[in-house]
Amino acid sequence: MKKSLITLVVATMLTPLFAQANSTDFSPMWRASLGLTATSMRDFEYNDINIDATTDILSNSVVSAAIEYQWSEQWSASFQVMPQLDNCHYFCGGHQVDQQNNLVDLNYKVNFYNLEALYHHKISKRWNLILSGGAVIGKEKFVSITCDQYKKGFFGRYCASESSKIQTSSSETKYGLIAGLAMQFQFSEHWGLKFDIKTSNYRQGLNQSSFSMSYRF
Repeated sequence: MKKSLITLVVATMLTPLFAQANSTDFSPMWRASLGLTATSMRDFEYNDINIDATTDILSNSVVSAAIEYQWSEQWSASFQVMPQLDNCHYFCGGHQVDQQNNLVDLNYKVNFYNLEALYHHKISKRWNLILSGGAVIGKEKFVSITCDQYKKGFFGRYCASESSKIQTSSSETKYGLIAGLAMQFQFSEHWGLKFDIKTSNYRQGLNQSSFSMSYRF
């Protein structure tokens, strides 16, 4: 799976290099952007804990940054970074009971990195429609607190004593494919605005939507 994703992304991004640009007076450019990205997961599984994202637990917004290189009027490549995203407000899913009847508090954090090829379709002098595709990489971290003795109170379940708590942590890297659609408005020679939506098969499903401001040079 990992090798297939790398091969697909490299092939997607290198193929346009061998195609001739439609305009002979186009000058390659770099573009840096900063924006706000909202991320949500449809469902989430960790060991035998299954969290339903319809409760809006697995969603958050974070400041994102991207660097893009455009070598023709139609084609560019982008690398986007979304720093540590805490997809759980406090503990993920509240207090969950696993198959061994233990009470589990699961805290989940992830850094997302998007590597994509972008196709630009010029609508007018200032407006562009952009199609994107590539890979999303997630650096995940888990911290779980488990106790086998718990009670039920007014605010839900809680551990019966501090001595019954066991804390463990782990990390892993996961990969997925991602595709998106964006509208870009270039309001001056160097400055522009962009709104995009993306979907991915990362874990049980990942959605991203971003609004960003860019500077090209």
